[in-house]
Amino acid sequence: MLRQAVEEYASGLWGDAGEAPEIPADLANYVRKVALSADEVTGEDTQRLKEAGYSEDAIFEITLCASMGAGLARLERGLTVLKGSR
Repeated sequence: MLRQAVEEYASGLWGDAGEAPEIPADLANYVRKVALSADEVTGEDTQRLKEAGYSEDAIFEITLCASMGAGLARLERGLTVLKGSR
């Protein structure tokens, strides 16, 4: 359930995915950073999540879901552009 919400939230940051689902407040900044500027994620970001009670496995899964959501949204935008240029 959380994985899907994180993916949809990250996807919504990139486009018109409609209403983004609610995710825990302590994840929102991290997911936003992963989805929009993954190269800026630091060990401090993951440490904050650990201190909030997330395990390393959970952080890994959250990161993957956020990345996948953002990637799929970018793909959809690209395909839309390609379809429009034909």
